[in-house]
Amino acid sequence: MRVVFGCGISGLAAAQLLQAKNESVILTDDKMPSPETLAKFQANQLVFIPFSHLSPCETYVEIIVSPGVDFRHPWIANAKAKGVAITSEITLALRYYTGSILSVTGTNGKSTTVMMMAHILRKEGFSVKAAGNIGVPLSLVVQETPPPKVIVLELSSYQLHWSAPIPSQVALFCNFSYDHMGQHQTEKNYFLAKCKIFESPYPNFVGIITSEIQTLAKKWGVHLFPSVRNPQQAKRASGIPLDRRRCPDGRDGLGMTESASPLTMDSSPVLQVIHPDTISPQNLKEAHILEPHNQKNALYAATACAIFLQKSTALLLQHLQNFAYLPHRFERIGKVHNALVINDSKSTTVASTLCALESAPGPCMLFLGGVGKNEPFSPLLAYKEKIITLYTFGTTGPQIAQDLSVCNPIACTTLKEALRTCFAHPLPTEGTILFSPGCASLDEFSHFEARGDFFIAAIQPFLTERKERTAS
Repeated sequence: MRVVFGCGISGLAAAQLLQAKNESVILTDDKMPSPETLAKFQANQLVFIPFSHLSPCETYVEIIVSPGVDFRHPWIANAKAKGVAITSEITLALRYYTGSILSVTGTNGKSTTVMMMAHILRKEGFSVKAAGNIGVPLSLVVQETPPPKVIVLELSSYQLHWSAPIPSQVALFCNFSYDHMGQHQTEKNYFLAKCKIFESPYPNFVGIITSEIQTLAKKWGVHLFPSVRNPQQAKRASGIPLDRRRCPDGRDGLGMTESASPLTMDSSPVLQVIHPDTISPQNLKEAHILEPHNQKNALYAATACAIFLQKSTALLLQHLQNFAYLPHRFERIGKVHNALVINDSKSTTVASTLCALESAPGPCMLFLGGVGKNEPFSPLLAYKEKIITLYTFGTTGPQIAQDLSVCNPIACTTLKEALRTCFAHPLPTEGTILFSPGCASLDEFSHFEARGDFFIAAIQPFLTERKERTAS
């Protein structure tokens, strides 16, 4: 008998996969699921047993832990101490998949990068699905008939924590900033969890990092490739500016090692460092990629695909001309006269709001607040001249107002109050109205999507120009 611990979407998908494979499985959680969730279990003929009614942990063959479960949960710690197999929904699903895997991790922008990669590969003629932390459980994707030839896998630190080495052909660690200290306790632990993405057993595996990740690895003494069998090859493939690399067809281009695709080298893993500042502005202009943070995402996506396909990064960037950006991620809602309105509700960290401020044109009216992650907001003062009006709200609103006092914040209790206060005055007609909260949403909303939808609905009557939204 196997136990799936955690009843969210990945837990349900894992249980359904085991059921489809005729494995005995029960679902459990130390929180009682909603009546709607219980009804879903019943409709799928799945058995839920409250955590308090479980048999001793050693009676189970394996425990599949959902991403949201505390790493230090006593029952799981006890099971581990007694030698019970513990794994993730990702590892479970990969037992039933034989196609190609490209994987991505990072603190910010990884969902957009993953969707860009899937878009590029689709344009190249592959059957491909994005899965994992993107919101589509891998356990559902591997049950598709036929399964996709390629899966682009978004991996959070929570998913990587319990996963066995993932057989990625290419893995990308795109950026890193302070987050999830409740689980990881220290930034180094969080970084180490992300680095598990490089433990791929695939023979010709290529890992991709940015110079930022390279610097952090040196700072913390982290060896990103502990299993490299040929250190000289890894050294040769890293640190070469993109504009000095050549594509496999011999033309100058972006994103490849000196002479041939890493996938055609010997069977040692390769670590490749990419430098976003070397990307050609002309290539980005042709691909219609405007914002600095999305330019980086596009470079990461195209580079990973270039390595996998053995093609030019510059060529693959052109596939992004008609890419549909994800909702709630620097989403252009419309305009109030000449003021651009941006919904960036996915922003739950200071680093993500910094990216939004960097990309937002002109002076900004900024909405900032929610449940913070015990980090200072003072780094946003780098854009104090750009923030012409600041509304703070939510549980962490008082701290934000204190950290950014020089911006003369207008302090409100809730987002609803902040918007009501704002709409009582004329809205700016130039620059950007930027909703990039920099905090989690759970003090007022069930998730960031609900928060973003609330903001959009509230500002819709004031728009003089509307942009058609991408479906959530």
